[in-house]
Order: sequence, then C-alpha cells, then structure tokens
Amino acid sequence: MALHVDIDYPEMLALIARTVYEELELEVPDNERRGVVAFRVAEKVRITHGGGAPYIQKGDAYEKAKKYRAIYAAFNGSNLAAVARKFNLTEMRVRQILAEIDLEKRVLSRIKPGVDLVELASEFGISITRARRIKSNPLCGDEPQTQDLFV
Repeated sequence: MALHVDIDYPEMLALIARTVYEELELEVPDNERRGVVAFRVAEKVRITHGGGAPYIQKGDAYEKAKKYRAIYAAFNGSNLAAVARKFNLTEMRVRQILAEIDLEKRVLSRIKPGVDLVELASEFGISITRARRIKSNPLCGDEPQTQDLFV
C-alpha cells in the first residue's frame, strides 16, 4: 500500500484518503499514484471545509428513492407477488410504495408556478412539509434529479 499520512494527520481526513485510495484501486493500478491522488483529495477537503463541522449524511433518503423507483419500474400491473419477492418485501408494502408514488405523481401534476402549497397539501390530505419535499425531491420519475457539479 502506498498511502502515507503523518501519524497526527486528522482521523476523518485520513479516513477520506483511505476511502478514495480504495475506490481508485481498479482505475489507478499504480499504488504510489493512487496514494498521491487520495492524499490530494483529503487535503482539498481539509483546505475547503476545514474548521467547520460538516455532517456527512448516511443517504437513507437517496437509497429509499432509488429502491422505490426500481420497484415502480419493475411493476407492470400484474406482477405484484414477483416484485415483492424480488425486493424482499411484503405485497402490502409494495402496494403502499406504489400508492405513495402515484400520490406524488398526482401532486406533481398540480404543482405549477403560483400554486399555493398549503391549498395543495390540504387538497391531497398531506402535510405542507411533505408537499414541499415532493416538489423539491420527488420519489417518482424514471431518473433521479441531477445537478451539474462542475460548471
């Protein structure tokens, strides 16, 4: 292994460097080069975000949305039992997920500029917080919303 950090290098930054180093294993076969790149990434994080207390999310909502999209895509209207088995869920849970996505599709179809989210939430019997979440980060759709990080 060719990742070297000082003994007093911050633990979280060393963890980031090690994670990058391991992830680059297939892309960068040269251990020395991989170590240099991993350390540079950790240093960039230190310089850019050091001094703060960044919270790294577990990404549960992201994983949930990915799974729900896959369930919705797999369901063809007559394969409920097969979808439940494939995703290791009960048929009832699959029905609930499908209903949740159908509700979101209906809510999204009504969200237009100038539409009052309070009225919309009331109309669909959901909380305003949920209406905002649906608007900003819907579970439904073939592909998740993306953002360009390098513009």
